[in-house]
Amino acid sequence: MRSPVAHVWFSHSLIEGKSSTYIISDCLEQGKSILLSYTQEKDIPTTLRPLAIDAFLSKHCLYEWGQEVFVPRNNLIFYICYDNRNW
Repeated sequence: MRSPVAHVWFSHSLIEGKSSTYIISDCLEQGKSILLSYTQEKDIPTTLRPLAIDAFLSKHCLYEWGQEVFVPRNNLIFYICYDNRNW
């Protein structure tokens, strides 16, 4: 199973006037489009919550991993059903 992984580095300063910084590496195109859609749809406060970007990327990676599990799962179900018919 190939694992989609996005590496995220987050820096936040509590000093007034300083900004937070995210550096994201190896983000899949779908994950990037999800993040950009939130900023383009004027839903910027959602992305300003602490660790919101980490949550979006984690959710996307978990979804992708889940999709890869369905293929072997469906094969196993087929063989189980096939084996039960032969009893």
